[in-house]
Amino acid sequence: MLDPRTGTALYRAAASRAAPGGATADRALLERFARDHDPGAFTELLARHGPTVWAVCRRATRTEADAEDAFQATFLVLARRAARVRKAASVGSWLYGVATRIGRKARARADRAPDPARLVSPSPAPPPDAGLSWSEVRAALDEELAQLPDDLRAVVLLCYFQGLTQDETAARLGWTARTVKARVARARGLLRARLTRRGIELAAALAVPLLTADAGATVPPHLRTALASFATDMTRGARAGPRLPPSVVALARTEVSTVKMIRLVALCATAAGLMAAGMLSGRPPASPTGNASAAAPVSAPPAPEPPPKIPAAGVRIGTTEFRQVGWHSRVFFANGGKTLVTAGEGAVVRFWDIEHGKTTHEIQLKGLYNDAAATPSGDLLAVVGTHWPKGKDQDSECVLWLIDTPRRTVRHTVALPPRLGGNSQKVALSADGRRAVVEQEGDVQVIDTKSGEELMRHKDRINAGTLAVSRDGKRIAFGRHDLYLWEWESGEEPRKLAGRSVTGVETAGFAPDGKTLLAVTDGGLVTAFDVTTGQRVRTLDLGGPPWKWSFSPDGRTLAVVCAEQAKNRARGRAVVLWDPITGTEVGRFPVGQTEAKHVSWSADGARLAAVTDYRLWVWDVKTGKPIGPSSPGHEGHVSGLAFGPDGRLFSASDDHTIRSWSPTTGKPELELIHDSWVRGVAVSPDGALVAGSALLNDLRIWDAKTGAEQFRLLGNGRLGGTRRVQFTPDGRRLVAWGDDMYLRVWSARNGKLVSEHRTVPDGLTEAQLDDPWQQRFMFGRVPADISSDCSTFALPRQKNVKIFDVSTGKERAKFEIAPNGGVTALALSPNGKLLAANARGDGSETHLPDGRTQYTAASENRTSLWDVTTQKVVWKATSLGSETDGLAFSPDGKLLAEVTMYEKDYVVRVRETASGKELGRIALPAGGSHVTFDRTGRRLAVANWDTTATVYDLQTALKPVALK
Repeated sequence: MLDPRTGTALYRAAASRAAPGGATADRALLERFARDHDPGAFTELLARHGPTVWAVCRRATRTEADAEDAFQATFLVLARRAARVRKAASVGSWLYGVATRIGRKARARADRAPDPARLVSPSPAPPPDAGLSWSEVRAALDEELAQLPDDLRAVVLLCYFQGLTQDETAARLGWTARTVKARVARARGLLRARLTRRGIELAAALAVPLLTADAGATVPPHLRTALASFATDMTRGARAGPRLPPSVVALARTEVSTVKMIRLVALCATAAGLMAAGMLSGRPPASPTGNASAAAPVSAPPAPEPPPKIPAAGVRIGTTEFRQVGWHSRVFFANGGKTLVTAGEGAVVRFWDIEHGKTTHEIQLKGLYNDAAATPSGDLLAVVGTHWPKGKDQDSECVLWLIDTPRRTVRHTVALPPRLGGNSQKVALSADGRRAVVEQEGDVQVIDTKSGEELMRHKDRINAGTLAVSRDGKRIAFGRHDLYLWEWESGEEPRKLAGRSVTGVETAGFAPDGKTLLAVTDGGLVTAFDVTTGQRVRTLDLGGPPWKWSFSPDGRTLAVVCAEQAKNRARGRAVVLWDPITGTEVGRFPVGQTEAKHVSWSADGARLAAVTDYRLWVWDVKTGKPIGPSSPGHEGHVSGLAFGPDGRLFSASDDHTIRSWSPTTGKPELELIHDSWVRGVAVSPDGALVAGSALLNDLRIWDAKTGAEQFRLLGNGRLGGTRRVQFTPDGRRLVAWGDDMYLRVWSARNGKLVSEHRTVPDGLTEAQLDDPWQQRFMFGRVPADISSDCSTFALPRQKNVKIFDVSTGKERAKFEIAPNGGVTALALSPNGKLLAANARGDGSETHLPDGRTQYTAASENRTSLWDVTTQKVVWKATSLGSETDGLAFSPDGKLLAEVTMYEKDYVVRVRETASGKELGRIALPAGGSHVTFDRTGRRLAVANWDTTATVYDLQTALKPVALK
């Protein structure tokens, strides 16, 4: 038997001679192989055409195993039909057609009877920068090329795939240049007509980025080595051994008659011998029996390294660099532009190292945050909000925090007048930091920042809307339906500006020279007012109403962030620089898939910073390049998780994307972009498709291998917060539900609607569901669920849960699962027969002497398991912590995982489903929410609050519960 090192050497030698310019003609190589039994000729054909055949097989099949079968079968057919192939236009054209046909048959075979052991995605994955449209076009081009006559397909492959000129193609094929030109024209005509029917232009199909994909395809080393060794041993006529792999033989038989296939098996003596030794499938040969010391050592091709084991601490998916938690944050520069300071949700002030994107310090203000402002230097930060001096459930007061950022301490906590029930609070600072101005429900205060004392107050409570202070601190603009200008030091009353709109002002700002005031007025236009006269100076159209803006220190540039609009979503996903005099756009900085909320300049104007709900951005203004780390990851809350059969993890996020990851390395793969927050994700049983459901009626089915969009379907409502999607066990249908309360079943093969049923929650009517105004306030994150077998749907509201039959939409049962209401998490077992639910514990009320009632949240939560058929509780368990944020059953239904807070930290509890016994816990690195098991039930993934997720191996990560 041939040493496999010989096969490797043959392949490398052939590859070195495979350049088109000096290549031996394909026909001559086939003649040498068929007539002279020259294995080097076969190996050179393998080196020349293997990458293209491998690329075709990968695109035509769904799994690694099927791609390898199709690849081997294609070259086995070449070995048997070498004489016939010599009559073809070119070996490359003939192999392309055979590989396409065999690949389609392998895929059809897998669709009919998928083998769980073969559900492994082809590797390596397509490059992430390959656009979705290219994948779709390439698939269509493969199909149409396979339908072309061999002579026409040959000229297309040589001229467009290999980049040969028509003269070089004529020389390669032994035709005249005139013949090649005519056949190119005829092939283009046929392709143009066929692709046009598919909605694809021929120019797009034959674009260079598309056609160079095969050049980068690398045949797996074990396949090319085994086939090169097979060719050599086949020509030596070795004795027949065990049978070839049935899957490869079956595929090859579809191209070669049964009689010829039997002769092929008999002829392929070494192929059978290699199969017995495991070499054809890439396995190392068995140790020889007999005189082992006399036998030469056998060196097998290096086997692929096994995937690394997941450490006990888990594998972190995504990144925490420049990631924060909190809506409507503000961002400012400090420390000479080297540090960022943010204030946001939870009343937390964070200091960031720009170079590394990490927090270096935090100040917890113990309260609720509403707004923040900073001086141009960043030395003083003002935060306005609600303070809880004795704890969250105790008395609260409105305050202004003044923070010395160089010392990272709170300089003053200034008490503000109590609010009358509104939520409007805004703050601004003079450039020198001497004055702070607070607007609260139209009541405006001027405060001395050094002493914390009030200097002046305007108490007329004009409608609140906007607040701006001139750099010298002498002028204040405020109001909404009426915009007022107040020169507070003069003691005069505020004056109403002329030329005001009636729709109200959301944003206003003084130019650095203090002579002009800009305000957003009617229709989103920006009006410039002369501060002295109050007259309108000019009107600017910035393409829509700005959300927030910031003048550059020299006043020559206005950085604007806008709210997303349905007509132009790109506007909200960038910081746009404008000339404030002419209204001309002078620069643009993208901020990912979500809208920016705030923007600010460094004191020298060299840097610009912006913040979205979860992500910070810093740019060099002159070069436009981002500063600091840019590791890939979600830029919003991770709202859903799903494992594929190959172990890949798919994560959905409020950053409008679904991403796929390697669970063992955390390496990112696909990025699938939706129009809004993605709140539901599912992977088909065979791993071929992934479904995502987002707000704005955005439901899509994607190709999980290429990222190509397969179908865009009617989603489950524009607003709300809950979406559920689940593929049926056979992968043919997709079940989807959301805040529109419709349970829809879609065909995953043609995207057509199969059924639609309205699910009405307990205590509501269909009329209420149809009222758009009530819909906005009726639902949040409803913990509904669809069972894995797609038989059952559960919908809780308040204390009760309704059980629906997915196929008919009929209500099967309704029973009480939370006497005190407040179901926080819910999950159905895979077969839909069990229901796990979590609800808050009993809170307490205290009647205060002044007549108010103080509510204290429960310190524990309750998880229960119910039999859906009998509506009886199986077991109940009480845990410390206010609530559970996620519940999930293992695929076999034997385990139940829940994410809950325990002693101020978050953990995953894993319970035995039958008894409710807690088997162990996993400590989480941050607050957690969603949890899911992989298909084996041996791993689970948890979504963290900081835009990341963590994958754990239960065997190493689960820690026993300590007895107390």
